[in-house]
Amino acid sequence: MKMINQDNNLLQTEEEEYFDLKTFFYKILARWWWFAISIPLCALIALYICFSSTPEYKVEAKVMISDSKKGEVGINPMLKELGLFQGTMMVENEIVELKSKNLILDVVKELELNVDYTREKVLREEKLYKDSPFRMLVDLPENIKDTTFYVIAKGADKIEVLDADKNVMFEGNFSQAISMGDYRMTVEKSDSLLQVGDEIRVDLLTYGKAATDFHKRLEISLLEKNASAVGVSLKETNPGKGVDFLYTMIRRYNQNGIEDKQLVSEKTVEFINERLRVINQELGDIENSAETFKKTNQLTNLTSDAALAMEQKKATDAELLKLGTEMDVVKSVRAYLEDRRGEEFRILPEQLGLTDESLNSGISKYNEMILRRGKLLQSARESNPIVLGLEAQLRDLKSSIRSAIANVENGLDIKIKSLERESQQVEDKLTSVPTQEKQYRSIAREQELKENLFLFLMQKREEAEIAKLMYVPMAKIIENPDPGEHPVAPRKMLILLFGMFMGVVLPVGIMFVADMLDTKVRNADEVGKVVNAPLLGTL
Repeated sequence: MKMINQDNNLLQTEEEEYFDLKTFFYKILARWWWFAISIPLCALIALYICFSSTPEYKVEAKVMISDSKKGEVGINPMLKELGLFQGTMMVENEIVELKSKNLILDVVKELELNVDYTREKVLREEKLYKDSPFRMLVDLPENIKDTTFYVIAKGADKIEVLDADKNVMFEGNFSQAISMGDYRMTVEKSDSLLQVGDEIRVDLLTYGKAATDFHKRLEISLLEKNASAVGVSLKETNPGKGVDFLYTMIRRYNQNGIEDKQLVSEKTVEFINERLRVINQELGDIENSAETFKKTNQLTNLTSDAALAMEQKKATDAELLKLGTEMDVVKSVRAYLEDRRGEEFRILPEQLGLTDESLNSGISKYNEMILRRGKLLQSARESNPIVLGLEAQLRDLKSSIRSAIANVENGLDIKIKSLERESQQVEDKLTSVPTQEKQYRSIAREQELKENLFLFLMQKREEAEIAKLMYVPMAKIIENPDPGEHPVAPRKMLILLFGMFMGVVLPVGIMFVADMLDTKVRNADEVGKVVNAPLLGTL
């Protein structure tokens, strides 16, 4: 029985794995020359990767966005005085617009960034921009398909164009049209940069693909939580191209913002011009009525027999005139809102001198949402869920504006009736006033109301015209685009350290795997380390 237990223990210990760290360390020392070869070799490979990779720079800029909630930048004091400044703009919304593909697409088209120039060298490629010896001009750039070809300068005026497989597709002169199917292109030279024998690879991309590529490399973020400053950065292999891109993007963003505000002003001017045309006609009818009344009653110069009572009545009439003007403006806005001859969603006139701030705020918010819907429809269909959701919000807001207008009209009607009662009490005292005077004062009051409304709308039209020329940019560059002194990729030191690390790990790993797979017994010491049993002898 004891003998059987010893055999079982022997078999169990033979199956146990054994790893001798000390012996493995001596094996590493014995193969030191592996490391002498591996470490320099991996370091050379790492250096090759560093010097063969095209450097990539991170062009960064800081921009201050004008925001009435987080600090007003560049607001003209005259705009505030005229009531033409619109606030409540959120910086977060402007960040989304700054990074929109539509804006990036406009920049790509303006700078022709869908054409990429590359000089291929032994180790790495050199990305060219304004320093390219050639420039491609395309007659129909919207028809461009992703194409790669090579342009070689054969002489001062001779070029050769090769396709991606280096097959000749054109031989001729600069500025000579080259047919590419749906479009034609020409190669224009730069005399100061051209060298005979230059070979440049040209990559023609569609506008959409080029814009998507820039969109992926563009980053925009808030610098501080409660600040209006944002950081804009772009990863680019050519620093000059990155700097031009950021400058142009910010300029186009400001231009788009000003155009949106000018559109609101133009719609307001159109509305006022239409009202002026109607009021001018009504004013003419009233003046004709006054002329007919004077001729019929043989009146030339009317004087009041109750001057003291009329002075008392002037204050009431002045207030009635003011309220009547505002009531007419409110009714005009309601008629414009309910007009179904046009499209369902259109910009409402603003800054018409209404005293109700909630109504003014609702109209401003409604116009902002209509502009946002217009921008979404440039890149999305009307059936898009975001567009449909925005339209639902517009309908709700439109209903709220109707309710606000109704409330304002009710409030004004109550005030007017109250003042009219006061005016009637004063008129009761004017028993000595001739009937003709009363009748003419009614005509004159209506005429004065229309004249006051006409002058008021004329003033507002001038203010809207001034506003179109006085809107200031939304974004101000507070730190110019800068690519920095060193590229952000490739990270040479990190790659070199990783290469040296791999130079150590590879030999150790190979030796470890080889040792684990080695099942041979070379001497009695190895048996004694594995088997817990007395050694009887060796052969």
